[in-house]
Amino acid sequence: YSSNATWDVVRKLRALEFPQEVQWNDIDYMDSYMDFTYDPINFDTLPQMVEDLHNHTQRYIMILDPGISDDLPSSALESGNKMHVWINKTDGTTPLEGQVWPGNVYYPDFTSTNTQKWWSDHLNKFHEMVPFDGVWIDMNEPSNFVQGSTSHPACTHDQYDNPPYTPKIVDNSLSAKTICPSTVQAAGRHYNVHNMYGHSEGMATRMGLNSLFGNNRSIIVSRSTFMSSGLHVAHWTGDNNAAFDNMHWSISSTINSNIFGITMVGA
Repeated sequence: YSSNATWDVVRKLRALEFPQEVQWNDIDYMDSYMDFTYDPINFDTLPQMVEDLHNHTQRYIMILDPGISDDLPSSALESGNKMHVWINKTDGTTPLEGQVWPGNVYYPDFTSTNTQKWWSDHLNKFHEMVPFDGVWIDMNEPSNFVQGSTSHPACTHDQYDNPPYTPKIVDNSLSAKTICPSTVQAAGRHYNVHNMYGHSEGMATRMGLNSLFGNNRSIIVSRSTFMSSGLHVAHWTGDNNAAFDNMHWSISSTINSNIFGITMVGA
């Protein structure tokens, strides 16, 4: 994958006079899968490609994941540490570490006003390098490739991580494929605000794009949403396959999201 390969697709569609309003990029554009970066080798021409899109009245949307690498140096990590933007362990001060595409990561606490400003600032800084028009936010359930955290044990054994009743879910654990419910956010225990994580990221992203674009329209597409998220974002139903059963489920998924107040939904 590369910006030149992406650009080639755009040019071929133009040559065929095939209508294309927007070009998207998944995480391949990033440098080591880190937010607010782009690969200086394979995607070195990304800013020029976006400029070309704009010159042809087209738009550009890239993906962002919430997990910020704590192994690799970056301005997002450095400023995040200074501003104390992370979801913390039960002590309230030590960031919880999980794993997603960049490797070991910290998770921003989007219920914190510090985090909202930090996220908005980095959206603005990245826009100076790559003038995107919208944002696709993913992995914001929040997702985790390890159960709970990288610590041993991964989570505590308190009433948040091991409540008296657990619904029938993956691995019969509230921390399966996500972070420990006992972790601490500005709005309270993650146990109480877990389903709001994507919603709060959507609100923070909307604040950032409003500061960038003012009254001009932009778009945010989020995988994880909640009731009233439609005020801030559109929703996509997650990865699927080119199969009829996936198409079947996409109908109910889309209609359910409409019931929850999200009018723009894609499968």
